[in-house]
Amino acid sequence: MAPRMAATWPNACPIMGKPLPVGAARWPVEFPLGRPILELEGDAVQTGFPGADARDDFERALREARLARLAGWLSGRASGCGPLPVLGEVTMARGTRQELVPIDRIVGSVEPMMCFDRHFRPTSQLPRERFVRIDADVRSGRGMDPVELYHCDGHYYVEDGHHRIAVARALGERQVWATVTEVRPARPATPAAG
Repeated sequence: MAPRMAATWPNACPIMGKPLPVGAARWPVEFPLGRPILELEGDAVQTGFPGADARDDFERALREARLARLAGWLSGRASGCGPLPVLGEVTMARGTRQELVPIDRIVGSVEPMMCFDRHFRPTSQLPRERFVRIDADVRSGRGMDPVELYHCDGHYYVEDGHHRIAVARALGERQVWATVTEVRPARPATPAAG
């Protein structure tokens, strides 16, 4: 389907309706509507004001979390937007490594975290200041430190970096750099035979 086109005024002044003088700048005959004015690299909108963009990112993520929770409530189904699952007790299996981890494989937290939902969207105003600071740093080109994750049974759990993951997700990133520690669930001790 071809994009819609808007008519312009190629040969007449749009205000006065009179012919344009010879050599005057002319608008193109058609301009495609529905096409972004700026071509952006990611999903994040950039106005050139990192602080304002960061505040908008936070508001958009908070709004998405609230709408998802409302949609789940209205449909009578669990929306999957509850708090992050907690890993529980684990034992260290191996050392650490640095790797690029897909955000959708990060499913929970090592410690209880109530200010983000399962999709790392803020659920209250509590994380606003830190979220906005990290977001503005990323937008200004300063980047962010790797997050710290535990890897257990094919899933990743956040030890440190909830806000950084939330910012990366809000900016449309699909992966984050992480320091990953391999762990395994702690098994209860078997009772001694008597």
